[in-house]
Amino acid sequence: MNESRLKIAVCFFGKASGHQTMYSSKSVNKKVCFMYGINSIKQYVFQHHDIDVYCHTWSESQDVRTKLNILLAPKKIITEKQRVFYKDVRPQAFMSQFYSRSQSIELALAQNKSYDLIVAIRYDLFFFKPVNYNKVKQGILYSDGDVYTRDWHFVGDSNVMNKVSNMLEYAKCQIELGIKLPCQSVIYFPYYDILKLERRELMRYSPEASVYFDTDFCLVRTLKEEKIKSLERKLDSLV
Repeated sequence: MNESRLKIAVCFFGKASGHQTMYSSKSVNKKVCFMYGINSIKQYVFQHHDIDVYCHTWSESQDVRTKLNILLAPKKIITEKQRVFYKDVRPQAFMSQFYSRSQSIELALAQNKSYDLIVAIRYDLFFFKPVNYNKVKQGILYSDGDVYTRDWHFVGDSNVMNKVSNMLEYAKCQIELGIKLPCQSVIYFPYYDILKLERRELMRYSPEASVYFDTDFCLVRTLKEEKIKSLERKLDSLV
């Protein structure tokens, strides 16, 4: 792919409010820093590219929907009440993420547009450096994030991202078969192997370095508290 302005669908997924209940297979109770990193996303993800935004999120709040329209101007958006997939916390949290990501990607695929790339991304990320989307090669999945799952930022062509979307059904089958769920990697990596889907990374993530800004990106909530409060104030000024 030449160094150029690309036509990219950016598909946001996940929670827009409330608290995160699982992280790296551990129970947590962390406030979701919804869109706190919006300026970094616009600067380092959207960049100069021709961007169409699609959103799915677990929220019935009109305020959330309004914020998304103001901040991202999505082509299509789904906001819905949190579905209950399972009673147990871990499979419920995992399936919620798989479902939201799939729904967001499907919004882009349904438009039948010739996107150079489709990106699936969480709402609560902060970027320190630009993503070099011109490095992406056809037929390869690029996934970045936590070392155990690499599931914060997915990139690929339409065929590749259709496979990422279809992982929802594989995840459902595995969970209902009673697979042990230490983390989502027990679903991701066997699925990639079955499809013979080559995977690479575009971004470097170092959890220890995020507070020193010595990483390519991170979850907002891993930043220093004063930085998070500053981002929250900036977000409030935008909406």
